[in-house]
Amino acid sequence: MCFCSLVSSFVIPSYIPRSDEDIVSLDLNDASVFLPLAAIDFGAVFYSWIQNMMLDGTVIQEVKHHCMGFLVEAAKQILHRLPENIRLWKSLSFFRPAAVLSQVRQPHSSLELVNLYRGDLGLLHTKHRMVSLVQWNTNEDITEQELWQKVYQYKDASGERAFEELALFALSMLSLPLSNADVERAFSQVNIIKSKLQNCMANKTLAGLLHV
Repeated sequence: MCFCSLVSSFVIPSYIPRSDEDIVSLDLNDASVFLPLAAIDFGAVFYSWIQNMMLDGTVIQEVKHHCMGFLVEAAKQILHRLPENIRLWKSLSFFRPAAVLSQVRQPHSSLELVNLYRGDLGLLHTKHRMVSLVQWNTNEDITEQELWQKVYQYKDASGERAFEELALFALSMLSLPLSNADVERAFSQVNIIKSKLQNCMANKTLAGLLHV
């Protein structure tokens, strides 16, 4: 959504992707998809600044040209990081409660992460097909983690965990970080906790505080 909002300010509307899958097909190296410089929306703050600076037309055009270059480069950098993440995010819908409990099964080939499974794929597929046959007594607000914990804990008539392998695989996939946001957040917390006044803090203490 943020990417589409960014490119909508300088890309001709008919070239703006309409779906996640089409985003990667946008060629930002093709200048023919860009709006004319005069039609680009640089935002209210930009135009207010231009008006207050009282610049002549030539300088304004040069500033707009540089700003345009910045927008294009920013979009290119985002686009460069999108393809793999998009496929991962889309494939994780495979584990949504609505998809799991539906009688209409998504093929395992649609799961980008299925290649990480090291067990019997045939058995995994069979277990996944059988999950919807169980009455789970869930509500509409149940999360993926809550559902798969129920699936893991479920025992059949013989007392065995009938879906243990499937549930563990699903929970392990849902725990994978799809961005570096958590890492960056941890760095920020370290800077707050281990300040200049507490720079001699032991690593064990720092780890404990971060965990808390």
